Amino acid sequence: MPMKRIAIRRFPIQAVLVWAAALVVVPMPFTAIPWATLGPMYRSMLTPITAGIYAYIWMLECVWLGCRPRWLDRIIGLPGIYVLHGVLGTGALALVVYHQYVLPSFGPAKTTGEIAFWTLVGIVALALVMMAGWLDTLVPPLATVRSWLERVFRHEFTVWLHRIVLVAVVLACLHFNLVFYIKDLTAFIVTMDVTTGLVLAWYAWVKLRDRMFAARGKVVSARRVSNDIVEILVDCPAMHSWEYGDFVFLRLPRERGMHGSHPFSIANLPGEHGDAMRFAVRINGDFTERLYRTARAGMRVDVIGPFGMYERFIARHDAHAPIVVYAGGVGITPIIPTIMALSGTNRPVTVMYTAKRADDLLYADELRKWSASEAHTPHMQVGRWSKTELAEQITDGAIYLIAGPSGMIRDVRRMLLRHGVPGSRMFYEPFTR
Repeated sequence: MPMKRIAIRRFPIQAVLVWAAALVVVPMPFTAIPWATLGPMYRSMLTPITAGIYAYIWMLECVWLGCRPRWLDRIIGLPGIYVLHGVLGTGALALVVYHQYVLPSFGPAKTTGEIAFWTLVGIVALALVMMAGWLDTLVPPLATVRSWLERVFRHEFTVWLHRIVLVAVVLACLHFNLVFYIKDLTAFIVTMDVTTGLVLAWYAWVKLRDRMFAARGKVVSARRVSNDIVEILVDCPAMHSWEYGDFVFLRLPRERGMHGSHPFSIANLPGEHGDAMRFAVRINGDFTERLYRTARAGMRVDVIGPFGMYERFIARHDAHAPIVVYAGGVGITPIIPTIMALSGTNRPVTVMYTAKRADDLLYADELRKWSASEAHTPHMQVGRWSKTELAEQITDGAIYLIAGPSGMIRDVRRMLLRHGVPGSRMFYEPFTR
């Protein structure tokens, strides 16, 4: 009886180092000060104190990660940043529970600590429901809850709601400044307060920069290609270069209800349409619905980015490794520039593309033209591929790009893992639009 291959996930060393730094290395210097200076009477409290410090530093890291540092995006990807953000936030909550249970406080220190704690509970709960789309696939009822919440809370409101983490940080800072045996540790208090001030100042500057000094563009054309997809061409001279497969955040500052930024994949290569970027936007929430209904030539658009890992993921692997693409619906948008950029390399590329309706098979003519010149045959159909059809495309030594709805991404990843494909040879961005 043949043995089933087991896929072993190998994480890039850069990602391992980032996670190790965020979880362990960065908080360590802050914990060293109390361990070195706290009086003998309170040394039995060092373990819960350390837990509280780790929780607080992780909260500060969440604030910093909320700035979407581009250099970090190019290492672990923005989805990876969001996962790290979620793990740090949830981990901080767990440590705070332990800290409060083992080391109760009194008076104003107790009040500020408890308010910070319940604020953090609310933030984590909201983030799990509203932001962690992968949970929908594990707990289907959450999709219904999220859909209802999205109707009640508009996109901009939820963005501001998540910034309540700043309130939790300030309250937690007040908490340890009010604990009598901690406030006497001058070196610790100064270090923590200065670090807090720097992180909050950086966050404020980044948000101001993105709002006031973002690259400004203008909608050149808006074409509705189906009853829920619009193709938009945005001219943005300041954004003249990006990597294939990248995405940017768009906001429309002069349109009601569209002041918050939203991620969209760029569906063309730099210079392909002059200074313009092409987007295919499907209705998926209040922001995209407004964009679908109101998009028109002449609208001002602010562009933040670019972000993305497609080009760097492909560059990490052998230059001759075959590429297999599984795409669904508007998930094809980052794939089009990716395969076009690889034209002329004689690299085997297989595209498995599906959509719910025929008019949702975007850029089918471009795919056919690409296949004619490159001797590749894109596989396109309306409706899902069978598991057998998907598995037939598995190729020795290939790398796999998966782009589409979260359910499709989950199913394809599971299928590949069952057939022994390591996770390190798969790439996907769960919020491709």
